[in-house]
Amino acid sequence: MNFFSIGAGKLEFIYMLVFFALSFLFVYLASVSFHSIRNAANFFGEFLVKKTFPGTSINERNKFAILRIILGFILLIRALNIWILLLPSEDNNLMYLFIYLEILASLMLIFGIFVQTALLFLIFLMWHVGEYFLGTSTLGNDIAAILAVLLFLTESGRYISFDALILQRWRESRKFLFYATNEVNIPTIAIAKFIALFSYWLVCLYSFSNHLNESAWMTGNVAPLLLTNHFM
Repeated sequence: MNFFSIGAGKLEFIYMLVFFALSFLFVYLASVSFHSIRNAANFFGEFLVKKTFPGTSINERNKFAILRIILGFILLIRALNIWILLLPSEDNNLMYLFIYLEILASLMLIFGIFVQTALLFLIFLMWHVGEYFLGTSTLGNDIAAILAVLLFLTESGRYISFDALILQRWRESRKFLFYATNEVNIPTIAIAKFIALFSYWLVCLYSFSNHLNESAWMTGNVAPLLLTNHFM
């Protein structure tokens, strides 16, 4: 099958290649200089706790677990709606493969089974490749990816989940479940929050640059247009 015949243009294809290349490079560099990165991250996290997120608590880990379940339900409802609305002519096997995988990933988030794996699949594959096959890519995917990264860094699957039961019975399972040796500490939670807010700022900057030359945005008419739109 010709990749470009399914709606993804050359620009998106180049973007995905660059994204995966940079991701693998980041993972390699992180593995080579793990201790230095960990020390710098702890220092930065402690700074954020003092200056930016003074209310950060270790009990927030349960909150992230609840957010994971809510995200799972949202993704499940969205995936089922896409599945129902697939046309008979859209008999592309890859489209059905990705929609089934997204339904499976959403169920994994809800019940807390292999959560870290499900989040990695959504971030690196589903929202970069699968959405182009389905033709359903929106700015909402970027926001969902930001939340997914937050949930991954805070290891939301450790709590209110089947993963938690597996970890209690077999501690060595954390290796293939992709959990760290120790539970997430306060500096790590602060760093995860900072990454999420900074990423959202970048998305807003992208939207601003995209609409810079549109008169509705520059004149302030976009807000009343959205609020009076029946579809919205």
